[in-house]
Amino acid sequence: MARILVVDDEWSERLILEQYLVRAGHQVYFASDGEEGFMNYLKNDIEIIITDLYMPGVDGLEFIGLLRELFP
Repeated sequence: MARILVVDDEWSERLILEQYLVRAGHQVYFASDGEEGFMNYLKNDIEIIITDLYMPGVDGLEFIGLLRELFP
């Protein structure tokens, strides 16, 4: 079982991923943008991130860049 963070601004996309991942036995966390995703990453010891690249606010590319900078 993995702790997976799904970052996507589309509620329906998060719901679809949740159904598959939970059914596969994973613990799933959600965020609607990169800023919220970063906070979830810090709080929940996330192992895997699935992110949309284009979102309002902090998008997926900025989010990944920030994580790589802080946690190489």
